Amino acid sequence: LHVYRCRGVLLEGLTITAPHGDPPKIIGDEQPWDERSVDRAPSSDGIDVDSCQGVVIRRCMISVGDDCIALKGTKGPLALEDQSSPPVQNVLVEDCDFQSGHGVLTCGSEATIVRNVVVRNCRVGAAVPVCRLKLRPDTPQFYENLVFEDLVLDGAQALFDVKPWTQFFDLGDQAPPASTVRNVVLRRISGTLAGLGELRGNKGDVIQNILLEEIEVKALRNDLLRMGPVENLRFQQVQVNGKKYPTPMVTISK
Repeated sequence: LHVYRCRGVLLEGLTITAPHGDPPKIIGDEQPWDERSVDRAPSSDGIDVDSCQGVVIRRCMISVGDDCIALKGTKGPLALEDQSSPPVQNVLVEDCDFQSGHGVLTCGSEATIVRNVVVRNCRVGAAVPVCRLKLRPDTPQFYENLVFEDLVLDGAQALFDVKPWTQFFDLGDQAPPASTVRNVVLRRISGTLAGLGELRGNKGDVIQNILLEEIEVKALRNDLLRMGPVENLRFQQVQVNGKKYPTPMVTISK
């Protein structure tokens, strides 16, 4: 299903079984997705939100072999000049059940500007990471104002899967660009998971203003959070395995 540059479209009460490599894709404005089921889709994303603004995804069950919801655009060192790929912004995901997949919400790998995204009131299971950000060393990416709140984890993989992504890397004759991740909030999250995950970028990337608040989880691994440089990382009322988990010490290289 491919909706291209539309406004005020409601798709409701459908069951979608995505074939290999061909996820449902949304390209347009003001797209509500309500009460969907995307099940047993090997090596496929659940829903691709491509170059969209004003998207609502509500009451969906997603069980796939790749990213559950992927926010996408374009890639390459000149990606910001691509007028055919406007920012992905103003996205709401709520009341969904993520049964399996590579990420509840993934930015990239083909994405430039993603902002103003809220994921709330969802269940996350089957080794799914919550916040997955693919940071390409050949693309200037700006991911900001991302909120994940009121989530219940049932064997999730991690809170964070934020790290470099080099598939199909191609700088051409351009200098390596830098990317920015900022204003990311995870709050009121409870349940079980493997670990807190990974939070790091490429050399020169900026990751700043990350808040974890009112988190109470049981983790299987001792290596709870693997990190690179992060500016203004804050943990408030975070408990892991029944013990207070303080804000990790981070060294920023100038």
